[in-house]
Amino acid sequence: MIYLRNGKIEVENEAFSLSPTDPGLLHGDGLFETVRVENRVPLFFAEHLKRLQESADFLSLPFPTLLSEPQVSDDLQRLLDETELSDAALRIVLTRGVETKGGEESPVVFMTVSPIPPELTGPELPILKLKTWRRCEHPGPPLGSHKFLGRLVYLLARKDVQREGADEAILLDRRGHLAEGSSFNLFWVKDGILFTPPLDMGILEGVTRSAVLLAASEESIPCQEVRSHLVAILGADEVFMTSSVREILPVSEVDEMKPRAGAPGPITRRLVKRYQSGKVCRT
Repeated sequence: MIYLRNGKIEVENEAFSLSPTDPGLLHGDGLFETVRVENRVPLFFAEHLKRLQESADFLSLPFPTLLSEPQVSDDLQRLLDETELSDAALRIVLTRGVETKGGEESPVVFMTVSPIPPELTGPELPILKLKTWRRCEHPGPPLGSHKFLGRLVYLLARKDVQREGADEAILLDRRGHLAEGSSFNLFWVKDGILFTPPLDMGILEGVTRSAVLLAASEESIPCQEVRSHLVAILGADEVFMTSSVREILPVSEVDEMKPRAGAPGPITRRLVKRYQSGKVCRT
């Protein structure tokens, strides 16, 4: 893999330059963002960098000039040139880095690009099966609102449910309310109303989540952000998930229960169409 470390092109099979004492490696003390790139254009670029900076502020993590929008844009184009990719998933990683002898922090920035899976670029949407996961509760506020490097709970959730035949996991909070997925935000439709868990539960303010809420408003689809128990989604007419690279994907099963309107349902299709039609504005 070809990647950028602090603005310098490096190759994976060469000497790797992350210090074994970097807090990002030792403690997960760092952040990441994943951005979908189409025709060399990063979607929702400003929103992703804004979220990254807000999370860095939360951690009191220095935000280097390497992460300014013009610099990241230039570096992305260099990576796309090196990898000969046009459509890609851009991963930005920020670690705290090792302190200098003077006690100053020296954050490290990594950037990689990888091909978008073919199934996410075709005309037909992949359809997912979800399963609730109860081994641990959702982290909740404030930690669940940020994309920290230490995401063991989410990783365990996904691996556990995949062993049981599902694609992704749904995490619940300590009271059994629906929170979010192992790598996505969650939506469902009942009687023509769109529902999703509220941000004050400590879920991630997903960039695609925000875009879907805007699309619903533009389509005059009523939407409610509510705390709900599992029974709400098991009795839903439609269920779908959102993430930056996978965008909007319909769900065919939740705990082996099928949404009544199928997958994708009519409202999901409307939102996908509206979302896709507005991409020219999402740079």
